Amino acid sequence: ARDVLGALACRRSLLEALTGGRVDRAWVVLDDAGADANGLTDPVFRRIHLFAWPPETKLVGAPDWEDTVTTHEFAHLHQLTRRAGVPGVLAAGLGNAWNPVVWATPGWLAEGWAVYAESSFDPLAGRLHDGFFDAYLEARAREGRFPTALDATHLPLE
Repeated sequence: ARDVLGALACRRSLLEALTGGRVDRAWVVLDDAGADANGLTDPVFRRIHLFAWPPETKLVGAPDWEDTVTTHEFAHLHQLTRRAGVPGVLAAGLGNAWNPVVWATPGWLAEGWAVYAESSFDPLAGRLHDGFFDAYLEARAREGRFPTALDATHLPLE
């Protein structure tokens, strides 16, 4: 819990500068989900859930798993609670469930943004620095299996 709070405090101003948004208050829940290593963000109720079990093997691009997953999920919260214009007024008055960013952002865009954010603070951390995704995308493109934006955005995802 102390490591998570340290990562949140360390990344807050950097994520605010990166997103142009601000998260004033959020709940952080440490979940015991068995041997599952992951996290998730609930932008409607401003909750970050971090699964308390670190991965058995070192994640590529994640020398410090707690810092990486905390930064990733905090980036989601910054992105998915940003408010502007008329939708921002609705979200401010009625809650983030009315924020179109929550419902209209494609999953690949939200995940891509969070991976970009987790990779922005340290040249040795984050999945953009490990080479796996470059190799994966190159292999898919070579095989002619690069997904279209339509395939990557709408269910069912293949």
